[in-house]
This record gives sequence, structure tokens and C-alpha cells, in this order.
Amino acid sequence: MWSAGAVSGLGAEIGELAVPVLALVTLGASATELSFVRAALLVPYLLLTLWLGVVVDRRRRRPLLVIADLGRGILLGVVCTLALLGWLTVPLLIAAAAALGSLTVLYTLAEFSFVPLVVEEEQLTDANARITAAQSAIGVAGAGAGGALVQVLTAPFALVANAVGYLASGVLIASVRVEEPLPSRGPAGGGARLRRTARMRPSRGEGRARSRRSAQNADGQGAGAGAERTSAALEAPAATAPERASAARAAPAATAPQRATAAVQAPAATAPGCASAVRAAGAAPKPQRATAAVEAPPATAPERASAVREAGAGVAVILRHRVLRALVGEATLWNLGNEVFMLALSLLVLRTLGLGPGVLGLVLMAGGAGAFAGAALSRRLTARFGYGRSLIGSMLAGNAAPLVAIAGTCAIVVAALGAGALAWPGASGVDASGADAAGRVLNALPAAGITSVVVVLTAGMLVSGIGCGVANSQAVSLRQLAVVPELRGRANAAYRLVSWGALSIGALAGGGLVVLVGEWVAALVGTALMAMATLPVALSPVRRMRAIEELRPATAPGSPVLPPSASARM
Repeated sequence: MWSAGAVSGLGAEIGELAVPVLALVTLGASATELSFVRAALLVPYLLLTLWLGVVVDRRRRRPLLVIADLGRGILLGVVCTLALLGWLTVPLLIAAAAALGSLTVLYTLAEFSFVPLVVEEEQLTDANARITAAQSAIGVAGAGAGGALVQVLTAPFALVANAVGYLASGVLIASVRVEEPLPSRGPAGGGARLRRTARMRPSRGEGRARSRRSAQNADGQGAGAGAERTSAALEAPAATAPERASAARAAPAATAPQRATAAVQAPAATAPGCASAVRAAGAAPKPQRATAAVEAPPATAPERASAVREAGAGVAVILRHRVLRALVGEATLWNLGNEVFMLALSLLVLRTLGLGPGVLGLVLMAGGAGAFAGAALSRRLTARFGYGRSLIGSMLAGNAAPLVAIAGTCAIVVAALGAGALAWPGASGVDASGADAAGRVLNALPAAGITSVVVVLTAGMLVSGIGCGVANSQAVSLRQLAVVPELRGRANAAYRLVSWGALSIGALAGGGLVVLVGEWVAALVGTALMAMATLPVALSPVRRMRAIEELRPATAPGSPVLPPSASARM
């Protein structure tokens, strides 16, 4: 599992850099079109998260992970082929981004619920820290490799590495051997078990064949009983139609709850018991067995809990839990601001500053290196300062660092060129072809100013990565232990719906801000939102938490949010 995440993450980091370069450089997309590509990649988080959360809770997670990885690899292979043949267009790239985002949502939700099945509960925090460290290390290598590949081989060839990473990850996950029972589909699992039993009932033809085989293996008494049944059947007069109708009216029909209760309470006879019953009681006539099969009621409506109601259970968990509410608020603000910032940063580095994909890869690589260091420090900081203080402190440092970096970059540009330099919005040239705006500030800045810009951006991303590396590993553990296992997939889906739904909004808002006020102001707005994101967690009970074990009693009230059973309503 760890190796699969590492390989997949390496390809994803390369793709994170290659996709905007493919849109901006290869296809000549405008800032608005780039925002559409990013939004298409992220809209599935808003539209599909709740539904896929129910799917994850109803299915085994490993097959879903394999399907998502293989699907993403094949899809990127198609995109690479179209780009190399010259057939790729911006609308096709937007459609591919939407499909890729849908598969990524499925993978992320399934992975979140799959990891607790692989490790013990007491190992979960360390496991998440190691996964975060691995992802961060991959971020370092992936961003650097992505920048080099795009610079040397162009973006389409760089996407090949992304596709190969996903395919390899799918193969590795398929090789994981973990005992994963099929999750129940109903609120308490009873409805699902009843439905599975009903589907396993043999057909009428199979029942006759089994009866014939049982009769052949029976002793002489069974054969005699069969003859007696035949004789009785011949001698007994058939009931007339009026008599049958009268009997039907006289016999009261069992209510649905009674039938469901009887179906649940009646123990299933074992195979030897069934054979004994056939020989001793003469085997109930086939017409009676057929009637019983027809009259067996389907699961009641509460047992079939609809996808909407099940998804609502996950939303209720988030709304009722103070810590989860704070975490989802922080993640939503951060994602909203980060999307605006990353869109503006790509345009600043690639076009306004004209520094090229290599420098963009270096800046992103610094963030990955910081996240790796932060994940490695997570356990020590928790032991030294306590869970709550280390989480809030790392969030504050990680969320505020990009704002400081962008403000410092603006100060360098203003000091060298005057305040008018920030009034050069990339939109005026970018939306036409992008060629007019490329390198404007780079050509005007002295060499020392260019070096200072690169250093400030890299340092800011490094500090941000350290803070986010500590915070992410701790926040994931809080979210996993704050929810009972049977609701974990749906609660995570609700969490992702709100927090990751902000990504698509941020991508579209970033494009609009760039067009209206330019890249510099858009970057400042985005990083300011990121800095404000720490407030919900800082004002929550997390600040008083010394150890993660203090959160566990809060998981007990998770069960009441399930739809009530039929007996509870009665």
C-alpha cells in the first residue's frame, strides 16, 4: 500500500506541473481556459463526493482503488497520445480533466477508509505520518522531475510518467492481501443479509433437481414416504375454486413487520437438517415451497436506506462534532485560497516573470521537501507540545507562509520597478495568446531582483510545506478516529464535499480575479484566505487537547445518526 501510494504520488506530482504547462504552452490556453481546466478537474469533488462516499461504504475498498488507478492511467495515456498527434484541444482537455477528477475522488475516499484496515488502531497515527512523509518525499522528487521533464521533453511526454505511475499503483494495490469483509448495505446490515440470502435462493428448477437427488439418496423409508405422498395426493380431492377463495379470505395476511420479524427470527436449517426433515416429514410438497418463496417479503424501506439518507448520516456526523466542524472549516478556507494562489503562481512564474517550468518545479519541490520534514517532525512536536498545540502551531506557520512569500515578492518588484509593475495584469496579454505578457517583469528586473524573487518564493513554500506536513498527518488521524468505522466513508465523503468542493470554486474565482485585477492581486487574495484558515481550529476544543486519545469518547454518539430501525419506530 505504501509503495503504491509512492508510485502513484510521483506520477501525480509530475502531472500537477505538466497539466498547466500543457494548457498554457502547448495549447496556448488563456488564463480563463486554464481556470476551466482546473475547475473541471475539481468539480467532481463537489458533485460526486457524497454519492461515492456511499459507494465506498457499500463495497470493498481494494477493488475500488484498483479501478481508480487503472482508469486514471489509461485516461492519461489517451491524453498523451492525442497531444503527440496534435489532436488535443482545450475542450478535450477539460473533458479529460473531469473524468480524471472523478476517478481521483473515488481513489481518495476509498484510500481513507482502507488504511485503517491495513494497520491497527494504535498504529494509525504513525502510519498516517509515514504516508504523509512518503507523499512529501515524492512531492520533492516529483516536482523536480516534473520540471526537468517538462523543460526537456515537453508536457505531453511528462504526462506519460504520470500514466505509468497510476498503472503501477493499481498493480501494487491489487497485490495487497488484507481481510476485508463485504460491508453491510443497510443501516444495521440486516437488510443486506436478507437480500443476499434471497438472491442465493435456488431457482425452481434447481429445487426440483435437488429434491430428486435427495430422494435417490434416501433410504427405503424415504422411498416409502414418497409412495405414500403420491397415493395421498391421488386420493385427496382437489379444493374447488370457491373453497380456496374462502380459505384465503379467512386466513389473515401477516403484516410486513411480522413477516420481516419471522424472516429474521427463523433460524436457517443446516443442510443435514434439511435432508432429515425431507425424509422424516415427507418433504413439503413443491407447490408449498414455491408459495413460500413468492410470499417472502422484500426488505422494508428503512432497511434499504437510500443513498441520500446514508449520505445525510455522514453530513450529520460532521455537523454534530465540534472538532470535525473546525477541521472542515479550516480545510475549506485553505483549499479555496490555495486554488486561487496556485493559478496565480503558475501564471506569474510561467508568463509574467517568464522564469519557465524549471523554476516552477523548484518552487513546488521546496513545498514537498518541507512537507516531508514536517511529517517526520510530527511525532516529536506532539510529544513536546501536545496534540492540540502542535497542530494549531503548524497550521498557523504553514498557512501564513505563502502570504509572507507573495508579499515579499511584491516588495522586491515594487522596489526595483515601482508600484506600476504590479499593475501589469497578465489578463491583457494572456487572454489573447500569452506571448505579450511573458517575461515582462523578468526583462525589467535586475539579476539580483530575479534571484531574490526565486529565493523568497522557494523559502515561503518550504516553510509552508513544513507546517502543512505536521498538520496534515495529525488532522487525518483526528478525522479517522472521530468517526465510528461503519460511518467513516460517508463522514469522509461529507468532509471532502465541503472542503474539496471549494477547490472548483477557487479555480473559477482565481481565473476571474486574474482577469479583473491581475496575477499579483489574485495571489495576495488567495494567500490571505489561506492565512485566515487557522482560525476555526484555533477556536475549537483542539487547542486544549494533549493526546489524541482524548477524542475517542466523542465517537460514541456516532450511532444515533443512523436511520432508526423498524422496531425502534414501533
